[in-house]
Amino acid sequence: MMRRILLLTVLFFIASAQAEKVCSAHDGDTIKLCTGESIRFNGIDAPELKQPYGVPARDYLRRLVVGKDVRLACKGKSYNRKVCGVYLGDLDVQRDMVDHGFAYDYFHYSRGRFADAEAFARGRKLGVWAMPDGGERPWDYRRSKR
Repeated sequence: MMRRILLLTVLFFIASAQAEKVCSAHDGDTIKLCTGESIRFNGIDAPELKQPYGVPARDYLRRLVVGKDVRLACKGKSYNRKVCGVYLGDLDVQRDMVDHGFAYDYFHYSRGRFADAEAFARGRKLGVWAMPDGGERPWDYRRSKR
């Protein structure tokens, strides 16, 4: 029952979201709309650009969404960026990034929403999962640089 309510809520936000054109991708989990607004993906964390797979994650995201219209399901802000679910047609872009090994399920925020996609990538040693244990997580990398 709870799962159905959550699904209907997500579908409502997706259906009511406006299409926005993507002009650039800063890294594997942040895009910039052509309006100039920065969007941080909800529930995933991609490697930082200086980490292994950081540049490939950004490049994959660029090929996927730059120049295209996406739908946003936003919930809050972080560091002057809206935090949103990003959808390209029927494609959940966050899930796709994790599915291809270019981002991690950020459990602290996702509550495991992308755990199955992460298990898929890990099982096939895709992207970051080609490294032992998936390499250093971006949240640990950022903390070590402070």
